[in-house]
Amino acid sequence: MPIVNSSIKTTTNNTGTSLWLQHNFPTFCLQMLWLLLFPCTVLCDASMQTYQMCPGTPFYIPRPTEYDPNTSYLHFARKGTSRPEIVLRGTTVSDHYSFKDDTLFISELRKTDAGVFSWSGDQKIHKTFKLEIKDCAVPQMVVFGQPLKLSIPPEASRLEFVHPSNQHSTKTVWIADGLTHVPRAFLQGSSWIAEKTTYADEGSYTFRRPSGAEVSKIQVKVTADIKYYNMDEDAIQQKWDIFLPISLFEMSLTFTPEPHNEYVLIYKGSVTEKVENLFSDRMAFQEQSEGVRIVLTDLRRRDAGRYQIVDVDGNLVALRFLSANQSPSYYTYFYALIPAVLFILLCVCICKCCCSKSKNKSNTPSNPEDASPAQPYNAIEMQDREPSNMQGLEDYVPSIQQAMSPPPPSAQGSSLDPQPQFQLQGSGDGLGDIPSTFPLTMDTTTST
Repeated sequence: MPIVNSSIKTTTNNTGTSLWLQHNFPTFCLQMLWLLLFPCTVLCDASMQTYQMCPGTPFYIPRPTEYDPNTSYLHFARKGTSRPEIVLRGTTVSDHYSFKDDTLFISELRKTDAGVFSWSGDQKIHKTFKLEIKDCAVPQMVVFGQPLKLSIPPEASRLEFVHPSNQHSTKTVWIADGLTHVPRAFLQGSSWIAEKTTYADEGSYTFRRPSGAEVSKIQVKVTADIKYYNMDEDAIQQKWDIFLPISLFEMSLTFTPEPHNEYVLIYKGSVTEKVENLFSDRMAFQEQSEGVRIVLTDLRRRDAGRYQIVDVDGNLVALRFLSANQSPSYYTYFYALIPAVLFILLCVCICKCCCSKSKNKSNTPSNPEDASPAQPYNAIEMQDREPSNMQGLEDYVPSIQQAMSPPPPSAQGSSLDPQPQFQLQGSGDGLGDIPSTFPLTMDTTTST
């Protein structure tokens, strides 16, 4: 009997399965085909259209032209998984989605909405695309020890903080009832302010709506406080006074007068012997309620250098650079004097050249006839002249005779000064007896 009953039960179960397959075989085949095709679609998403959106923003799922609300389905595989789920069946939606304008509408995107969406219908896939939720945080820099100020959006209901050292721990620092959960923070108008920012305040600040959707996100980065000083200034000529918004017991101070030469003055709140060796009793530390004050008196040239302050975790809190103007040496004046001397010599040479050119130009006559002025008659020089031929001499002698002929008696008698008398001398009476060179004799006898 047990065996018979078992056979009957088995036959009944097989018959029920066969009847179910006969009535639901098309749907079953479509689902099996989808399960086989969807992993391939997800893996081969290189050619897939991708949408990158900020969290908290609205988004319409792109609708294909062959979409039929009565027969199409919208499948969704979340990021990190390949198993799809149906989020839209006709006009029926699930989760936080809604049906609007004949497609799926998401009013406030979340990080969980990232994944692959695929339309299917008529036993085929119409369209597949990828949705990515990107980080739209706005960077904001704040100096160590300075206040942090964040503007509160009107639709925000709370402010969440996440430190980079622990991304999975979220802390609520403000809620809409006006209360703050940070001792150093307070509200001022529509702003949330935290006093004396430290590296513990570095991280992401997210304002959210009552639904939990993101309104805005700010990524806060804390930087060191860097300042420069010159000991030759009147303000710090005798005393250098600096204030640091950190406790003396939470800081370390390193002094670097020159590269590769460092001296640890304070190590995690403990003052070392280097302070006494380098500064004697000129450096003092004053612990105050809001920080520590360092005072250095009787400044000297050797005090110049870099002063680096870090906290107990090794984060750079502040940098102070103290410099001193060096007095110029003899070589500095010598090298500065060389260009001046060269410039003076150049000016002298230019002036001298210009004067020489101007002088030569003034001595040069403008008329060529003035270059050789007429010389007065000199009877003595005439003795040295020698005609080149006799024909030239014949033309030359009458002119001499005419010049040497005595003046008329009336003119001679009226002259008060004796006039020189010239006479031609020769060996004969004719002109042929005149030698080739003949002297001229001057008669200086005065007539009575």
